[in-house]
Amino acid sequence: MRSSLLIVSAMVVLSGCTLPWSSSTVQKPIEYPSTQSGSPAASFCTSKGGVVSIEKNPTIPTMDLIYCTVWGKKIDAWQYMGEQTSQTGATQSAL
Repeated sequence: MRSSLLIVSAMVVLSGCTLPWSSSTVQKPIEYPSTQSGSPAASFCTSKGGVVSIEKNPTIPTMDLIYCTVWGKKIDAWQYMGEQTSQTGATQSAL
């Protein structure tokens, strides 16, 4: 009798729970560009007047490296973007 009451109580409590996969709204996955020229780092570089160059990684042939040439200086595009923005995304002063 006691175990039946416990099972019924558990079923009542769990029936009020919603499962994350039972939601009717399905979020679309983020789509990233298929080429590195469309990456956020490349876009940031060009928005700041830089020139993007993409090179094959000599140690990992399937991986491309993105460089930004700005003010005559060639730098990794992701590094440049990181140096020029704060954690909030606000642009900082010049290099």
